[in-house]
Formats: sequence, structure tokens, C-alpha cells
Amino acid sequence: MPNEYIMHQLKKGYQAGIDLSDYVTYGISTMREMRLAEMEDVDITGYAEAGYDAEQLRAIRRALVNHLDIEPYLSTEYQGDAIMEIVIGLEHHVDVSKYAKDCYSWRKMREIRLGLENHVDVSYYANPRYSYWQMREIRLGLQEELDVDSYCNLMYTAKTMKRKRMELLAEKRRKATAYIKHEFKYGNLYISQDEMRAEIEILDAQWKPDSIAIRELLVSGGIVTGYDELAIIRVESGVNVLGERIEIARGENSIPGQDGYYTFNFCNKRSYMPTDESDGTSDFEKIRCVERVLKGQTLATYYPATKGTPGRTVTGRILYAPDGKEIPQLWGENISLLEDGRTYVSQINGRVILHERNLYVEELTIIDDNIWEEHTLDFPGTVHITVDVPEGVQIHAKGDIIVDGMVTGAVLDADRNILVRLGINKGTTGAKLTAKENVTVKYSEYAQIKAGKNIYLNYSLNSVLLAKEAIITFGQRGGIIGGTAFAERGFCISNLGNETGRDTQIGFGAWEELKKRLIKVENDIRTANKEFEELQELLKKIVDKSNGIQDQNSEIIMKLGNNIHHTMKNIAYYEAERERLAQRINKAMKAQVIVNHKIYDNVTFICDKEKYSPRRLQHVSVTYMSGAFEVNNLAI
Repeated sequence: MPNEYIMHQLKKGYQAGIDLSDYVTYGISTMREMRLAEMEDVDITGYAEAGYDAEQLRAIRRALVNHLDIEPYLSTEYQGDAIMEIVIGLEHHVDVSKYAKDCYSWRKMREIRLGLENHVDVSYYANPRYSYWQMREIRLGLQEELDVDSYCNLMYTAKTMKRKRMELLAEKRRKATAYIKHEFKYGNLYISQDEMRAEIEILDAQWKPDSIAIRELLVSGGIVTGYDELAIIRVESGVNVLGERIEIARGENSIPGQDGYYTFNFCNKRSYMPTDESDGTSDFEKIRCVERVLKGQTLATYYPATKGTPGRTVTGRILYAPDGKEIPQLWGENISLLEDGRTYVSQINGRVILHERNLYVEELTIIDDNIWEEHTLDFPGTVHITVDVPEGVQIHAKGDIIVDGMVTGAVLDADRNILVRLGINKGTTGAKLTAKENVTVKYSEYAQIKAGKNIYLNYSLNSVLLAKEAIITFGQRGGIIGGTAFAERGFCISNLGNETGRDTQIGFGAWEELKKRLIKVENDIRTANKEFEELQELLKKIVDKSNGIQDQNSEIIMKLGNNIHHTMKNIAYYEAERERLAQRINKAMKAQVIVNHKIYDNVTFICDKEKYSPRRLQHVSVTYMSGAFEVNNLAI
């Protein structure tokens, strides 16, 4: 019988619509990785069957999700952390072949990877005989541009290496602020110990050098580049130079290369919420949620990382400059990468969406004519309607539905969001909007709106509103007038009701049907557990009667085993559903109604079957705690 941890993984799987029962024998952690891989649409089944453990699978899953070629570097001998170091190296575009070797532990791999990322010569410490602590001290020394040859030796412990590295670092910092004095016949030359600055001090007024003599003096003192021409002219003039230290040369600092980056030829800012204007109104016209693109249009351009520009000290010593890092390619649907390896173009006319590194173009249908030949329309992606939607029309879209005009007596159903920039009117048949995510409308009059997430609007008149999260109104004069509105997570609204005292019902918290579903699921769990115990007991009796003979009653035993397995799956599913419902109810019971302006007469709040009808109130929040409604004043 599976233990509680396996049951938990099965439950999580069923909650996500994934059957993990075939992977029970792989162990709890592996089941988790299989579930996550399924959710991310990658296949790691073959690797699990090949004997890779959960930690190894976690790294492989990350590589597959990011479209990395991990296969040449895989071995069941590597620890999961070692494979992860290879994956990170591939993500950062370093030569992982330098450390993807079984002679290195994952910690040693990490030190070599970090060295490659910081563009240091890892050959100084890519020796498996070094401990990873020794490797670290050598790597840090190289990154700090120290002379690691003085301690890069197996005879030194990591502790000794660290002491020597800190001594070298302190000396380097001291040199950066100290100058070395070089005397010449008529004065002194000063060179900073980091060799980035040089100064001249003239102590004999009889010296009248020309520019050639000054340059020869500088070269003889080891200052070969970075001359300040104006300073040389000043020294040559002899005006106000006696006894003053004049900066005569300055080194060039190294400039690290720029990391690779993308430029996008579209605006990816998508919002389904209006903006509040200074006059107290809200603007639904400015909501921007669709970016149209044409087939062949350039969507993005990648600019590769640049090489670093080395610096040079006044003595001519070259200063190392790290190159920039490349970043991973974009991937997605209906896009193409041109032969230059940098330019992404659209394969279709549609709507472009960028999410992290996923760039894709979905089908977009534009309706810009008032001719509605068909009253029932189904769209595979997003539909953008630039005209009014008349009565009797029914529209379903697997993406968003965006209407720039009015909706009168129509039915709109979207698998994502619905936006109506103007408003909704009842017509003669009644308007109905349903979206699995958000619904945004300027106003709703005598309509029905149902949202899987939030409802955003200016005002609602005698409508039925249902949101699984929140209902939010915009504009100081907006609000809900008449009708019924229910939001599990609560409201943030301007006004409730109106001066005429129109009946308005505001429900929040866990609705009754949700609680009934929880009760039903708990009954299902009890029934399934009882059935499971009975099947287990029956199986035990049959096995005991078989006296250890495998063939006897084998068919019955197999059927019982299948029934037990099926019941176990049901239990896991019911428990997952119970947990989901319990969490949802718990969040819903913490809901509140925030009213920024006025609550008028005949407004009724409903929560957990209890009702509350207050007198007129202003600037308050209403909650339901411990069986009673609480009203709190808002800070104005």
C-alpha cells in the first residue's frame, strides 16, 4: 500500500490532470520530476527508465525545458548536482567540455564553470588533484588579476592559498594609492604602483626642455603611453610648474564586453485594466492588449555579446577585459529565425506575445464590418472586433475577445479574456459574457458577466456579476447599482446603490455551492477509503487461502489488484480536490468589500448565508469574521 508521501504526489498529479500511477515504483522524488516534466511538456521517461535518479532528472528536465543539447554530456555516474553544473554552463554558453568529466566532483565543476564565465585561464587549476577549496582560491586570484603563480601549487593547502591571496590583494590595493618615486637630474617622476598614473615634479628652474626631451625623459622612466599632451605643453612652457606635481600620463582602463541582448519591434505591455483620469473618470479606450504583426515582419533582433576592450597602464602593460556573455535563443510558435541567426520574423499574420523567452504569434481575426452573415462564430485564437456586436450573435474564441464598440444582446465566450471598450446592453434576448480569465467592460446594463478571475468595469446597472476572484470598479462616480454581484475574493468599488435606493445585493466569500462540493468530496473520500479497506481485506483472505501457490486464484487476485489500484487513484484525486476546495474556501472567507465613496440605502451584503443591510456609509470596508459583519472606516 502506498505511503502518504506517494499518495501526496499522486494527488498533486491528478490535481494537474496527470496520472502518475505508472511511476509509483520509481520513488517519491522521481514522481515529482515526472509530474513537473509533464506540466512543462518535456519527456524524461526514457531517462527515468535508464536509471537516472530524481536529482539527475531535475537537471535534465531543466535542460530540456530550455532546449539545451545535454545528451553528449550525460552519464548515470554523474551526481544530479554535477549534471546541473553542466546545464548551467550550457545556459551561459561556456565550453562545458572542459569540466564535464567524471574526474571532477560537482563542486570542482562549479569552480571551473565560474572561471569560464569570468573569462579566466582555468588551466591554472583544472587539475582533479586540487580540492575544490584550492580551486576556489586560485579562481578568485585570477579574477582579481593577482599573480597566482606564487601560490598555485599542490603543496599549499586551501587555507594557505587564501592567506597568500589576501596578502596579494592587499598589496594590489596599496599599490593603487601609492606612488613610486624616480629621481632625475632636474626633479622627480612618480608612477602609481598600479601603473595607471604618472606625475612629474620639476625642482630646477634652469631646466628648459622641449617636448622631445620631455618624452625621452618619460620613456627613460618607464612611462611609454597615455601621455597628456596639454600637460607636456605646460611643462615645456615652464609657466608655474616649479615644485608642482603635474599629472603627465594616465593609463586606459579595460572595458568589459557587453552581454548579448534583444530588441523587440513591438510593445509587449498587455493590460486589461483601464486608467483613472484626473477628472475622476476612467479611460477604457487606452487599454492596450493586442499587438498586431504581419507575416514576414521582424519581431526581434539579437545583438551578440561584444568583446572586451583591453586596457593599458602607463608602462605599457596590457589589462585584461572580459568578453560579454551570450544569452539563450528565443523559442515559440509561428516564428522563424533567419539565416543570420539573429533575426526573428513572424510566419503568420496575427497577435504577438512575449513571455520570458517564449515568443509566439497566435492567430488573430479582425472583424471591421457590420455584416454579420453568421450568428454563431468560433475562432481558433484571438478575435478583435472593431464594430458593435449586435443582438443574437454568439462568439467563442480560444484566445481573447476584444470589442471596440458596443455589445447588445449578444453572447461572448472566451478561453482567456474579454474586453468591451464601450458597454453591454441587454437588448431583447439578454447579453451574456463568460471568460476563463478576466472580463473588462466600460459598463454593464441588464447583462450577465462571469469571470474565472476578475471583473473590471466603470459601473453596473441591474446586472448579474460573478467573479472567482474580485470585482473592481474605476472612476469616482462608478459603482454597482442594482442587481446582484458576487466575488469570492471581494470588491474594490467606488459606490454601491444610488440615491433612489435601488436594491443591490453584494455577495462575497465562499458561495454555498462551493461548500456543497467540499461536503460531497469528503463523502466520496470516506466511501473510497471504506471500499479500499474492504478490497484489501478480501485480497488478504484470498492470498492466505492460496497457501503461497501463485497460479491459484491468480485471475481473481489480478482483478482485485486492478480494483485496488483504481480505488487508490480515486482517493488521491478526491484528496487533491478536497485540499484545493479547502484552500479556496479559506481564502474566500478572508474577503472584504472596500467602498471608496458611498454606500446608499437598500444595499445588502451576503456572506455565509448571513445578511447585513447598513444605513448610508462612506469610505468603509466590510468584512465577515467569526459569524458577524465588521465595518471599518478607511483612512482618507
